[in-house]
Amino acid sequence: MEYLDAQFSANLTHMDGLFENSGDLDFPRKIVVDIAIHASKCEYVLEVGCRLGLGPLVIAAMNPTKVVTGIDIVQEFIDIANIRGKRLNNLTYLCHDMHTPLEGEYDYIFSSGTFEHFHDPETAINNIFNCLAPEGRFLFEIDLDPSGKNVSHYTSNTTPEFWLRIIEKYVENGLQYITIGNTLTVRGEKR
Repeated sequence: MEYLDAQFSANLTHMDGLFENSGDLDFPRKIVVDIAIHASKCEYVLEVGCRLGLGPLVIAAMNPTKVVTGIDIVQEFIDIANIRGKRLNNLTYLCHDMHTPLEGEYDYIFSSGTFEHFHDPETAINNIFNCLAPEGRFLFEIDLDPSGKNVSHYTSNTTPEFWLRIIEKYVENGLQYITIGNTLTVRGEKR
């Protein structure tokens, strides 16, 4: 893993110009490495809630033979992401609301800090799971508020109990989850 982490860091350094003003990378470093490793093994990769598009940009730049898509509900974010990624032919950004089904099938789907903003997270998660290919992998990070008091910009419940109830029905389909501090990490493979 240390070798892969060093290789990933070297690739990021090599792509230095792509990361100006990119405070939109919320994933902890180990999660970013995990995403990069799994995405490199897949043909079709999707980030849900890509904001300004850094995650898909990194994956597309590191894996020029992969088809990478980033979606976000905010058109202004997608406009900026499209400017950033215009040199990469294997990268697409779409303005899309995950409360409606998304066309296509993806081998790897990841997201961080997005699910707690859905007004109907059950529908959004179901739509995401439906566009995951059989044996496709996924990684989601959900910010939690154990006190039960929603942070003002969150539009759905952020308690651990709420999220565990929603994702429990996907456990038989390969979902695994762990809670670290105020973050719920959901990962697995669709069976």
